[in-house]
Formats: sequence, C-alpha cells, structure tokens
Amino acid sequence: EVSGYQVSRAAIESVGVGLRPYDESILTRAGGFGNVDATGVRMYSFPGQTRQWNHPVGQAQYAVANLNSYRLNPDPRYLAIAEANGQRLVDRRVVSADAWYYPYDFDFAVHGDTTQTLRAPWYSSMAQGEALSAFSRLYQVTHDAKWLEAADRTYLSLVQAPEGEAPFASRVDSAGRLWFEEYPRYPVSQSEMVLNGHIFTMFGLYDYWQLTGRRADVGKLFLGGLRTMELTVRTAYRRPNWASVYSLHHAIPTISYHKTHIAQFLLLWRLTTDPQWISHAAVFREDFPEKNVPGTAVIRPGTFTIYRLDSDKRVVATRRVSFSRQTGAPYSTRHRIQGGPKALQISAGGYSGWWFPESSAVYGLGAVDVDVYAPKARLVLQAGRTYTFYRIDYRGNVLGSKRLTVTRTTSAPTNHSAVVLGRPSWYVTAGWLAGYYVAFQTGVGASSY
Repeated sequence: EVSGYQVSRAAIESVGVGLRPYDESILTRAGGFGNVDATGVRMYSFPGQTRQWNHPVGQAQYAVANLNSYRLNPDPRYLAIAEANGQRLVDRRVVSADAWYYPYDFDFAVHGDTTQTLRAPWYSSMAQGEALSAFSRLYQVTHDAKWLEAADRTYLSLVQAPEGEAPFASRVDSAGRLWFEEYPRYPVSQSEMVLNGHIFTMFGLYDYWQLTGRRADVGKLFLGGLRTMELTVRTAYRRPNWASVYSLHHAIPTISYHKTHIAQFLLLWRLTTDPQWISHAAVFREDFPEKNVPGTAVIRPGTFTIYRLDSDKRVVATRRVSFSRQTGAPYSTRHRIQGGPKALQISAGGYSGWWFPESSAVYGLGAVDVDVYAPKARLVLQAGRTYTFYRIDYRGNVLGSKRLTVTRTTSAPTNHSAVVLGRPSWYVTAGWLAGYYVAFQTGVGASSY
C-alpha cells in the first residue's frame, strides 16, 4: 500500500446532495445522446475518425450526469443509462491484487509528445476516481450490492503502491507527497502529475468517504492528496500573469484547463472550508481571466495605449487614444496580453479589434469573472484602515458608496467575489453593507466561520 505520505491538517466537511462535486452536471433530455454506442454507453472517437473506443473517464462522468438528471427528473431512462455505463466499466475491469482497474485500449501521447506515448492498455487515477464516484452514487440510488462491491474494489486501486509493471494509480515521491496519477508511467518518476486529474481523483475519494460513513483510512488518503496540492498549487503549477500548467512533467501552460483549476479550488473550499482555497482561486483568476466571455466595456475620460495582438496574444501594434468623456463599447473577450495586463478586445465601432488594457478607467460592466463561495466565507477587515464599498446595479452602474474606518477588526459574510470596476472585489451579503463590494486590498481577507 502507499504509505509514508504527508497529510493535510484540514478537516473534511460532509456536504449534502446537490452540493457535491459534479452535482451541477445534468443532461437536458433522457435517452442517451452524443457519442454513444447502441446501448447508450459513452464512447470516444479521435477527430476525423468514426471508430468508437471505450473511455473510462467519459463513461464514469456520463453515469454521474445521468444520476444527477434522474435525481431532478426521475425518468427511468436516466437511471438505465447510468447503470449501463457503470456496467461497461465493471465488464471491462482488469483485476490486480483484488483491485479493479479500468483500461484505456488506445494509445495516447500526452500533449502530443510521442516520445512518451502511453501504450494500451494503460490506466488512470482520474478514471479510477471518477468510477469511484459513479459506483458510490449508483449504490446510494439503487442499493444494489454489486455497486458497493465495485466501489470497494475501485478504492483498493487507489491504495495500492506501484510494484513491478502492475497497474497503479497512486504513488508517493521522495518528498513524501502522495500523487494520484492521471497518466501513470514506469519509472514512476516519469508520471505526469496532472493537476485537474489529481483533484478529480480526490473527489472520488470524497464520495466514497461519505458512502462509508467517513471511514478514517479513506479520509487519510483524501487528506494526503490535499496536502500535495497545498504544497504545489502556488509553487509548481502557477505561472504568474499567465495560465497555470496542466501537469508538472511537461509543465506546459494550458489555457483550456485554467478555469477548471479555479473551479476545483472553490470545490475544495466547500469540502474543507479552508480559506487558502479561496485565496488560490483568487490568485489564479488574477493571473488569467475567464476566457471567451463577452460584455460591455466602460471607458472613462483619459489617454490610453491600446494594442493589436496576434493569435498568441502578443503585441503587434500599438496606438495612443484619448477620450474627453466617458464612453462604452462591446467587447468580445477578456484575455491577458503575453507579458502584460489583462485587456478587453473591442468588437464593434471605430476601435473594433483593438485591445484596451483593463484598469479602474477601462473595465467590463457589472460583476465579471465571478467566484462563488458555497458555503459563505467570513470577510475579515483589519483595524486601523479605511475601506470604500461600492454598490452597483445589474448594468454595473455605481449606485452609491460608503466609507468605513475600522477601529477594531470586524467581519461580514461574503458569498462571492468578482472583478468590479476593474478590480477584484468581495461582495457583502448581510449587515449594513449588504449588497456592496469592497476591493481586494491589504487588510481584507476571507476566513471560515
């Protein structure tokens, strides 16, 4: 078994149905759709090809999405498809030392690196963790003992240490960090250390921890994975002022996964109420904004340097422009300029295609790039400072402001933060400041209750 790993001091919180990881994943109709086979089982095809391959992560995710849909709309077709996907995983299992593993039967090169192609059959902690979620929830819904056995056997795969050439999903490195490997390899030090896959595996452990009545060994494994994230999220995965890396082995910043990382941090807040995960989410959001989200820009009076960018978001042309009065324009996306600030690309009018750097003078209207905190956090304001709070309407117009000089440390509840008036800001949900935002600044921070 894996052993000798560091464990987080955080407490694991038990959350109800509807607040668990994946509970927001639902389907718009029953009956199976998308890339599925004749039985309604989720399949995978390479771009430009028609051959279907079994995809363990996809099948586990599809089972969970159908279970969520069945919870909200008890159409038996949802449950039937969830069970069909779970059964496909069971039918294709590979047994190693009593543990069940779910193989990929196609070769795969991570980041297109053919020098380290994973050869079929290969295994994945993410597949094991998401299957553990699927089996745990199938048992909770159906009370069929076969799903409990499947969950028990899948859990064993996350406890096993690498040995010889046997399948593995977990390993402990020389620093005592427990890794759940989405792309495990021998020698184990060549494994990928994928951020999102590690955390998705933890979510499977969380579901199984709840299923088993908070069993101590399951909780310890979850907290081991959590400690690894505490030690590496800021120091290893983060790329300041750009997108975070997908994995440590290849260490390639990957825009398409950056928002996933933030969403996972916010779920770790929910499962632990440790405020460091709110902080990590906020830092990653400042590094790189939510992509491809349009809106309306406010441009206040002033002189600005604006940019033309190439497809890699590098500057290819600049221009100085001045405005004598406040104006506005639609923008198509909000992005970070390579080596520079976040900026808004204007999508209509005389400045269409130009990028305006985001600031307190140029910003998206309303609350932009929202991080939601469920449960609520406690916003702490340190004594000896004066803070300005703003209230905005649904269009982002400032309705009023309040200044507060804090003579002794005080607090207020917050359920989200967002970029407001060009600055990341906390939202107050109760008290005489309810409905107001206060900008991120020295002296203000989030804590748990």
